[in-house]
Amino acid sequence: KLNLAVERELLLKSGASYLWDSLTGDPITLVAIVAGIGVAVRIGDRFSRGLAIGAVLYVAYVVAIGGDFMSGRFLVGPLIAAACIVARSEFEERAEKLVFIFASAYLALWPWNPIHGGWSYGADYREGLELTGVIDERAYYYPRTGLLPVLRGAPQFSGSCMGKELARSSRPGSLAGEAGFFGYFADDKVVIDIYALADPLLARIPFRAVKIRPGHYVRPIPVGYVETRLGGKNVIEDPGISAAWKDIELVTRGTPLMAPERMAAIRALSSGKHREAFERASKVLRVPLTPPDPGPCELE
Repeated sequence: KLNLAVERELLLKSGASYLWDSLTGDPITLVAIVAGIGVAVRIGDRFSRGLAIGAVLYVAYVVAIGGDFMSGRFLVGPLIAAACIVARSEFEERAEKLVFIFASAYLALWPWNPIHGGWSYGADYREGLELTGVIDERAYYYPRTGLLPVLRGAPQFSGSCMGKELARSSRPGSLAGEAGFFGYFADDKVVIDIYALADPLLARIPFRAVKIRPGHYVRPIPVGYVETRLGGKNVIEDPGISAAWKDIELVTRGTPLMAPERMAAIRALSSGKHREAFERASKVLRVPLTPPDPGPCELE
């Protein structure tokens, strides 16, 4: 989800939108983080102030990388740090009571909390998606994976059915844009994740764009890489990428773990030996093709 060759201004704007989404959709998180930092500054000991500094740096880093597509996810760490700061403060007993009262009122009154979820939760999850690219992921998944919808026979995500279809087929594998559901149901077939969340070579190819949706970045696929993964023989056209794949394959699949050649491959990747090849591959515009999306489906 990193390794981005995009303008810094674009990332900062996206990161700021991530904080704005949290403030408008779940204000208790940022309010609690700021409150915890304030407690540390005013009355905290050295340990609490260290937590506060960590929380500030963490939030700054989240903004710097452009935030994320999942509302609130990257703010959990600073929130826990803030809670620890308050718990350690000299006003611990009073603070705990106030936090309990505030959290209880928040749970009961805030309309987007899980306690208010029902059959129709998530029907409007796309609201605001076009503005920031950040959404309530629970609302996205709930209509097809939540307990109540599943008990009513809700259709599954298309990736689930495509994965089952691949598992039954004679094909060795496939590209995938929904690698979680797709890969789970694809059994032991090869799944090439075009977003590079689970692909050690594509993740090293920088993502270039003038517009982004934070968190998911489709990487260009080197010529011959798909055939290499599906056939098991290295036929990657670019010699630099071909050499990089040899090292990556040793690092991720090589045995024994402490073999000298595997250690050499780790050193090569860590030292940036293949950086030029990855940079070159990032400038090749080849849009990955995914299987057609059949829409919601029923699993056997």
